[in-house]
Amino acid sequence: GSTGQPGGQANGKSIGIDAGTTALEVALQLPARFSGTVVTHSVPVMTAMLSRPSIHTIGIGGDLVTETQALVSGMTLRMLSDIRLDTFVLGGNSLDDKGVYVHTALELAVKRAFIEAAREVILVIDSTKVGGIGAIRVCPLEQVRHIVTDVPLPGRLAMAADASGSDVTVC
Repeated sequence: GSTGQPGGQANGKSIGIDAGTTALEVALQLPARFSGTVVTHSVPVMTAMLSRPSIHTIGIGGDLVTETQALVSGMTLRMLSDIRLDTFVLGGNSLDDKGVYVHTALELAVKRAFIEAAREVILVIDSTKVGGIGAIRVCPLEQVRHIVTDVPLPGRLAMAADASGSDVTVC
């Protein structure tokens, strides 16, 4: 969507960034002129924001999950209940025509709270996870406004994304 800023700047916008390597890459690639707010529970994303003083960063606290390097607990959910975001950058372990999936329920409630807080959700997922196996559905495709991936989606999934209103960007 339009940011209402000259040159497409996202100044003043609030972006939630999920945990995971693909979501971290989004944080690292934020435009130099971005001076909005980043909200995250990801320790690596918080660390990346240390070199970006023009970006207001809100770290959502909780218990550290070493496997995902994310902070997750009831405290995380309480903090997110007071957050409103323009965009949430969601990561996942799998994507199919029914939605976005993760392997465990550890971060499920946090991902859903971020989705609830956001006006739009952008799924960032690499080709190794498209059609892959995930045990627990985070959300249906209808909740994802944009899908960003590194290869075109296969036929059935591309049709499902189109039917759900999800835009797909290959980069």
